[in-house]
Amino acid sequence: MNYYDELGVRRDATEAEIKAAYRKQAKKAHPDSGGNPEKFEKLSKAYGCLIRSDRRAYYDSTGRDEVPPLDDVAATALQQVFMLLDAALQNAGDYVLKDPMAQVLEALGQNRKQTLSRQAAAVKAADRFAKFAKQVHGHEGKSNRLRPMFLAREDEARRAAAAMERELAIYAAATDLVRDHDFELDELPKSSQTMNYPTRDNTNYLLHDFGVLGEPRTRSWVK
Repeated sequence: MNYYDELGVRRDATEAEIKAAYRKQAKKAHPDSGGNPEKFEKLSKAYGCLIRSDRRAYYDSTGRDEVPPLDDVAATALQQVFMLLDAALQNAGDYVLKDPMAQVLEALGQNRKQTLSRQAAAVKAADRFAKFAKQVHGHEGKSNRLRPMFLAREDEARRAAAAMERELAIYAAATDLVRDHDFELDELPKSSQTMNYPTRDNTNYLLHDFGVLGEPRTRSWVK
C-alpha cells in the first residue's frame, strides 16, 4: 500500500493538503457513516504516518512505516520531557489536579524563548565585531594586528549562535512529543472535595529546577 496513493495526494503534498485529503475520504469511509472499515483503517494508517514529519521522512527514504530510530536530538528531547514531567508530578503531591503536560509545554516554551533571545544577542554581537573589524586600520600602513582579533570574536559569536540551533531543535522535538501524549488527572475522593489542598506554581519550579530562571530556589507551599 502506497500511503500517498491511499490518500490521493502528491509526494510533495503539504501538511494542510494531507489533512484535507484525509478528512474528505475518512468522512465517507467511517464505519459510523456506513463506510468501509478496512478502507477507513488504511486511511488512518496512511494519515498517521504522513502527518508526522519524522515518520514521513523515514517512510520516504525507506518505504517502511516505522517509528524511526532516535537520533541525538530526539533522544535528548525524550529525556528532557521525562525529567520535566517527573518534576511536575513530584511537585503535584498525592493528587494530580493540574495538567502536568501543559506545565511542561509552558516550561519548554519559556526555555525556547530565552534561547532565541540569547541567539539573537550572539548574532548581534557577531555583526558588531564584523563591523569593528572593517573600521580598524593600521596607522600609516602599519600592520593591522587588531582586525584578526575582532574577526576571531565574530567567528566565536557566530559559532555560539549556530550551536543554539541544536537547542531549538530539541525544544521543537520535545514540544511535539508532549503534544503526542495526554495525562489523565486524578479525581479527589468525595470526602476530600471540600478540603483546601495546597498547590504550587509548578511551572516556575520546573523553570528553576532546569536552569531556565536561574538557580533553584527554596520551595514553599502556597495556597
